[in-house]
Amino acid sequence: MAEEEGAESAPKPKKPLGLIISSVLNLVSSLGVVGAVVYTQFLYHKPKITEEKERERIEKELEKQKEEENYESLFVHLDPTSVNIPPHPTQSLGNDGVITESGKYHFVKFALSLEVLHEEDKKWVEEAKPAIIDQAMQILGHEDYQFLNTTQGRYIVRTRIVEYINKKANRNAVVSANFRNFILQ
Repeated sequence: MAEEEGAESAPKPKKPLGLIISSVLNLVSSLGVVGAVVYTQFLYHKPKITEEKERERIEKELEKQKEEENYESLFVHLDPTSVNIPPHPTQSLGNDGVITESGKYHFVKFALSLEVLHEEDKKWVEEAKPAIIDQAMQILGHEDYQFLNTTQGRYIVRTRIVEYINKKANRNAVVSANFRNFILQ
């Protein structure tokens, strides 16, 4: 019986402290991962980038730049110009029952205004008007009707024109290009 009492009175083995700490750390890290997944997949929604928001952001940056440099915008108006654009393909059913493709011809009549910040840039643009108009005609002449019929298409064309001018000037001579007149037929 003495042996039985000795066995009962012997202390029970303790759980190792390391096992408890690792269990707690595992639980905390698991909760952190689950929380991150729930937040990124379900709770947080990244705002959509839209053309309007980007335009507003760019305009605010430009206004801030103008205020810091204390410049007024100057505009150079380019003459109205027309350019043919590639035909828009259409399919028609002929009298003999054969589908034929033909193209409907279109043209663009446009007038541009270029915004510059410095008087010397305005003089440079005035001197380079023929080359600028020619490049604008080439850019528009290589785009199709459907592309130019969208706001995004016209925005991209304007951006390409500004990039061409600034590259040719070797500086940011033109801030923006705006269509004063844009007729697509």
